[in-house]
Amino acid sequence: WRYILRVCRRATDPMVRWAGLKGLSTLASRLLSLQDSNNSRAELVNETLDVVLQAWENPPLRKIGTAIPSLFESLVKLLQKEELEGLISNILKQPVNRKGRYLALDILLPYMPRNQVIRPESLLDGVGDRGANTGAISDLWKKLLLHLWGQVNEESSSSDKCFERWKEKWIPSLSNALVMQGLSRRRQVAAFCVPRVVDMMKKNKELNPYLSPVFVELMQSIGTLNQSVRRIVIDDSETIEDRVL
Repeated sequence: WRYILRVCRRATDPMVRWAGLKGLSTLASRLLSLQDSNNSRAELVNETLDVVLQAWENPPLRKIGTAIPSLFESLVKLLQKEELEGLISNILKQPVNRKGRYLALDILLPYMPRNQVIRPESLLDGVGDRGANTGAISDLWKKLLLHLWGQVNEESSSSDKCFERWKEKWIPSLSNALVMQGLSRRRQVAAFCVPRVVDMMKKNKELNPYLSPVFVELMQSIGTLNQSVRRIVIDDSETIEDRVL
């Protein structure tokens, strides 16, 4: 294991690094099947996580990028509860411009305790930045909405009550991002997030019946915010009509 770690850290040939990551993934899967717990295992897992997070940033080969998620997921399953919470905290502290931050959070989302769940508005800020990670952030935002739906379903047996609680968790922040920010940021959020809402709800049997009500609620929320915007002094280069999506 440590030999392969050294190879992954030092190899300059991308194919060698890819082979090393595949080897680590195999070892992690075998270690998972043993179901043992000791300090040396925890140390190996943490060292491997460091290699994975570094490799996730701009991998030189597509093969490397596709090999990392399965390895990361195997490593996550090897962690104890306290170690997992520590990993989540460390990932959340990663710089917001790191792609690995969002890819890791996408895998960690089902393991997150309620006090560590990401806020939807924090992801919308990243989408609006028009950076290289917009796709990864938008995918995580979509997965977060599904995660929040699962949470409210655990708390209530009524579908209508679940829907009411669910929409309160994300529609206000989305409508705010679609109205109250600069024009380029609003267009970016609309282009990446609205289609994902449609796709997510169409494919989910529980959410599909609420697709129209969601957009009715969203438009009502946008209308309310637009009334507030009319009372704000707007830059000469932008009119009220510019804010209509």
